[in-house]
Amino acid sequence: MTSASQPIARPIGVHRAQRRGTILAIALLLVWAAGPSCVTFELQQERWNDDAFGPLVPHDTFPGDCSICHLPDRWDVLKPDFTFDHEAQTSFALEGAHGRAQCLRCHNDRGPVTFFLARGCAGCHLDPHQGSFGLGCDTCHVQDTWQPGGLVEAHADTSFDLLGAHVAVSCVMCHPNSSTGEFRGAPTECHLCHQRDLAGAVPDHASNGWTNDCERCHNPTRWSRAQFDHAFFPLTLGHATVACASCHQGGAFTAVSSDCVDCHRDDAARAVPDHGGFSTNCIDCHTTAGWGGAGFDHDFFPLTFSHAGLGCTQCHTSGVFGSIPSDCVSCHRNDYVTASPDHQASGFSTECELCHSTVSFSGAVFDHGFFPLQGGHDGVTCQQCHGARPGPIPSDCVSCHQADAQRAQPDHSGFSTDCTQCHTTTTFRGAIFNHDFFPLEAGHGGLDCARCHGPGTPGPIANDCISCHRTDYQTARPDHSGFSTDCTQCHTTTSFRGAAFNHDFFPLEAGHGGLDCARCHGPGTPGPIPSDCMSCHRSDFQGAPEHTAAGLPQDCTQCHTTSAWGNVSFNHTPLFPLTGDHRRTCSTCHQGSTSTFRCVGSGCHTQNNTNGDHRNVNGYRFESSACLSCHPNGD
Repeated sequence: MTSASQPIARPIGVHRAQRRGTILAIALLLVWAAGPSCVTFELQQERWNDDAFGPLVPHDTFPGDCSICHLPDRWDVLKPDFTFDHEAQTSFALEGAHGRAQCLRCHNDRGPVTFFLARGCAGCHLDPHQGSFGLGCDTCHVQDTWQPGGLVEAHADTSFDLLGAHVAVSCVMCHPNSSTGEFRGAPTECHLCHQRDLAGAVPDHASNGWTNDCERCHNPTRWSRAQFDHAFFPLTLGHATVACASCHQGGAFTAVSSDCVDCHRDDAARAVPDHGGFSTNCIDCHTTAGWGGAGFDHDFFPLTFSHAGLGCTQCHTSGVFGSIPSDCVSCHRNDYVTASPDHQASGFSTECELCHSTVSFSGAVFDHGFFPLQGGHDGVTCQQCHGARPGPIPSDCVSCHQADAQRAQPDHSGFSTDCTQCHTTTTFRGAIFNHDFFPLEAGHGGLDCARCHGPGTPGPIANDCISCHRTDYQTARPDHSGFSTDCTQCHTTTSFRGAAFNHDFFPLEAGHGGLDCARCHGPGTPGPIPSDCMSCHRSDFQGAPEHTAAGLPQDCTQCHTTSAWGNVSFNHTPLFPLTGDHRRTCSTCHQGSTSTFRCVGSGCHTQNNTNGDHRNVNGYRFESSACLSCHPNGD
């Protein structure tokens, strides 16, 4: 039988067993001849002869019907619909490359397949590593391809990680004896593997003594574009892209001077302005960003606003860049002389910063904090107060506002000249005096000063009400003659009308509430009057039915309330409950006086009826007192 060529799969590929042919068959006969006790199979790692699979595998145990597997006209070709459940029949699943291998790769005359299967991968695949990696081929190999996998991870367990370009390098490049299974002893120092790179490196590494520690400049990603740690002299901005030879000339990479001028002496010589007397410490003005656009640290005289951006020679006019005077007038004397108002004639200080700033020489702002220019003072020109006098002037208001005080309305004659008592800087009009000692509330609020302070009385005046309100007192209704002149007892500042006297000593409730004072306090009696009811209600008592005839007491509160004079309610229960037929008028039982009463002879209890009801009662008497003694509850 013949078959198409099948390559050997390196990782865990069981189908390596297809190319052993005649050699395995002879080896198997020799082993059998030696006896079963020392059966071993040494398989040579060499490719199978694709055209010779060896003698035919015996079919002794196969079914007699050849058409189950073979085509009728081709003995060397299996039927296209031939299927065989290898896992179910043999307990060995054909996965990966095993599933694609021809049957004769494993089932041939080299010996029983079960014997080789019992040895695992080593039954068909020789171990080129000679046991140095153990017997578990699946550590590195899989059944799809014989090429090893996971070597990068496995290499991490050694003293040399596979990083960058090392990942793609063949094992034999570092492990020259790997074909014989020897992987130990490979060098880990760069220069031991990269001698050829070191010999041809530019610049010359050997002459500069760079023969080891390659990782100082190189990394595993690529050998070119080395990056040297230049931290001792940082290569920033303009220095970052300069070639090494620009500073390290002649191939000498030993230490060179770190002074700027040693490399930039030509730049200093042709610099404008002339750097002849300048310091050779270039970093005072320049940075690595660019040689142009120098920035000198001018903190000793900050260049702010208008000073910023000026050319150096505008102040350093003589080409001398040393110290020059820092007072403003040294540069701005012409501005001072031509200033308006005339600074010289006014005797203004030459200390310009008292009024001016670097923002602009015009629009001077003097620090007037000792006399804040607020409200109406804000925006006033200096001359309006200072005239031709630039120095201090009086700060009291009247010094400037005398004319305002003299023509003020009302007439300020006699008023204090301390204008701040009433006026503010917002406006001279609408003066507000602090009247807290006598609050101007409600009706007093908003009154003109002259209403209380007549002409010639700007100072203190009496603060008792009657001093201003005597006319109101004298014309008041009711007539206030005899009333207290302490108006606050009844009146408030809200309104003089609608007086409210504190009558808590005799509460004005119900029928008393809302009565006019004169109803109780007749003319000439504004003060205290008797508080007993009879003092005001004698005529009511006298005109009431039966009050006088019955001799009722004059303490009206026993029967009456302030709600209404009618609907009398006397509490008769403690004396004699008025229930049933006893609910009668007072005079039915009380005639002439409430201190006496009658039960008999009143038309209620006749003697005939009463005698008849008491025939068998001992001690019975037809007397009212006897009735009460036996019938105290009226039953």
